Order: sequence, then structure tokens, then C-alpha cells
Amino acid sequence: MAALHRVSTDGPVPVVVWPELFELADPARTKCVDQIARMLCDERLIVLQHFADHCLLPDLKSEALAGRSFRVTATEREDEVWSEHQIEPGGHLWTAMTSPMTENLIVCALERPIFIRRGWANVYECGEKNGWHRDGEGDLQLVLCLEQPTSGGIFLASLRGCVAEINLRAGDALLFDATRLSHATTRVKATNQRRITSVIRFYALPVPLQE
Repeated sequence: MAALHRVSTDGPVPVVVWPELFELADPARTKCVDQIARMLCDERLIVLQHFADHCLLPDLKSEALAGRSFRVTATEREDEVWSEHQIEPGGHLWTAMTSPMTENLIVCALERPIFIRRGWANVYECGEKNGWHRDGEGDLQLVLCLEQPTSGGIFLASLRGCVAEINLRAGDALLFDATRLSHATTRVKATNQRRITSVIRFYALPVPLQE
């Protein structure tokens, strides 16, 4: 499977070279998506390298920062504060993160249709971080890196007893189960630099209750 690779940081992390999927013709593409979905179910996390074209990043970042913003304080972690920006459904950023290929992968992994999508952007200035936690809702979460500082702002995940240190580059994305996987973002250390990410949280259609 040309698009799927396995690399090791502090722990083994599956990595997909996203543009290579588009070079495959069916049925090879369908088979590749199915294999990636199974790996996502097993690993709970997968890196999508080059998810967004670099020539689009300036406009996507501008769109992320244009939305109404407010300061967020982590529950029970009052020293952890960052900015959250609204992103609009139907905008270029939202559309880039909810493409048919992306949502096909998510549906294959969830084995259920997508019911709800929620989106926002996070901005971490120098000195800001987000400590270890699990999110309280959602089924899968897609995080697109729009700007990465030269020091700090690293995504951490607890994988099979190891801490994986995942240094995303601008344009890379991370698809993971944020409710079951403990994760964190280290403090941004670079002066006058920011970590900017855009997030789409996907909720699967609830399973009907059996009568």
C-alpha cells in the first residue's frame, strides 16, 4: 500500500501520505482506505502527511483567525489558557477538512454515517499549552496544523504505554479518537511564534436502541 507507512517517534505512529491516495485508481483506492480505517480503529491515531496543499495554507490560516475568538481555560487546569476561534461551515477551511475522501475514511472507521460535525481553531501563543486530558465528546477528531512554532507546541499522545511525540508540520493533519486517547500539547517556547490548528470533531449517527 503505497500511501501507508509506519514510522517511529517516541512510540510507533502510523503515517499516511495523503496525496498518494488520490493517485490510486479504484478498486486500489477503496482497498487502501479500508486498510487505513482498520489501522485507525486499532491504533486510535493516524498522521495524514501533506493533508493540505502548502499553497493554500496562508488563506486557510487567515480564515481560521478571522472567526470570532475567545479565551479558553482548561477545566481544573487554570494555568492552561489559549484562544479558540470559530470557523464557518461551508468556508474553504471547513470544506478542505470535510472532503469526500476524508469523510469516506471516517465513515469506514466508524462503520456508521456521520451525524454531526463541529469545528473551531486553536491558537497557542508563547508560554501556552494544553495538558494531559481526554475530550468529553465526539467519535473522531481531525486536527490540521496551520502554523507550528520552531520550539514547543508538540502534540503528545499516550500509545500502548508509551508517550508518542508527534511534531506536525504545517499542512499535516492528525485523525484520532480524542475521547479514548490521552493527549496533550506542550508549551510553546518560541518567542513571537504561535501554534495554530484547525479542528473538526465528528459525531457518528447513534446506534438505535434495541426494543
